[in-house]
Amino acid sequence: MSEERNTEKNTPELGAPEGTTEPGALFDLMGEDKPKKTKKTADANADAKAKRGEQTSGSGKVQKKAWAKAEPVRYKEGTEVRYQRHSLALPREMTAKEVLDWLSEDDFPELAYEETELRHDKEKDRLVPVRKAQKKGGYSLVEVHQQPPANAGGPSGILFPPVMRLLGHDGVYEVRHSPLGSFVARLEDGPPLVEGFFPNVPPAPASLLGRVVALFKERPDTEALVSVVYDTDEDEHHLIWQGEHADASSVHYTPLPDDERYLVVAEIHSHHRMRPFFSSDDDASEKRLACYGVVGHVDRERPLALFRYPCGRTVSGKTRFRPLRAEQVFAPAPEVWALIEQACR
Repeated sequence: MSEERNTEKNTPELGAPEGTTEPGALFDLMGEDKPKKTKKTADANADAKAKRGEQTSGSGKVQKKAWAKAEPVRYKEGTEVRYQRHSLALPREMTAKEVLDWLSEDDFPELAYEETELRHDKEKDRLVPVRKAQKKGGYSLVEVHQQPPANAGGPSGILFPPVMRLLGHDGVYEVRHSPLGSFVARLEDGPPLVEGFFPNVPPAPASLLGRVVALFKERPDTEALVSVVYDTDEDEHHLIWQGEHADASSVHYTPLPDDERYLVVAEIHSHHRMRPFFSSDDDASEKRLACYGVVGHVDRERPLALFRYPCGRTVSGKTRFRPLRAEQVFAPAPEVWALIEQACR
């Protein structure tokens, strides 16, 4: 899937299909529509040129002044950053890039500077990260190593970094190095954990999955994308149609913004008659904490589907994905099984 819109290749459909909602009906897309151009008076034109560093002579000719490089906007220490209902305060004065680098370093890897826009809600004096358009079709400060790094070979023979976390067969150990030697201690026992997605919201009705499958069957030669969102005020789910810009090999879309009321539960896209799989484009766009699905072989009575969720990063810095069952998102399970087959991975 792609988060960039490509309107030259395809003619968009008129509105969202039956059973789905257009993104703008529920979400404040904050500036998605470009402002219309209006005619300017001579004075307004002069003011605009002055702001661009130009000067108008008495004869009406434009004389350009040397352009002074604009300083990046800086946000003061303590400014609130709001994302996925988490409120964080800036630990120091930062530029937009520094804010996004700080956020994506460990807690929210999907908010990388190149893939995210930082918007300032002046009314609430709040910064809101918004993921840029996507396409489907650095180390953590407290990284846990699976193997010790190679000996740096300094004068004291110290291993670097001086403090690290190392994964052992019975838990995580903290390892500290000094010229005197290495000091190792197993971290305190924590609660037993298992991998998985454990939702805080009720499952979506299986009938919505049925509508998604029907939409994909209606488009047997092109990809499509539908998002499932949960309305926390009304305790109900909605389908958001985002597949209006698609062809046989990709679908281009703008991700739904983080919202106080509507939670993005899942993004599901179609591979039409092809087999379902997650492409490198999918890996690049599916970093937000949510559930993701791909449905293929839509020409079959029960199409084949794959589901997964992202959580953390590998040692190489790539997003780590774990498999998911559709009945963890939709219920009841027997109705889900009657709609799709789920591929073994």
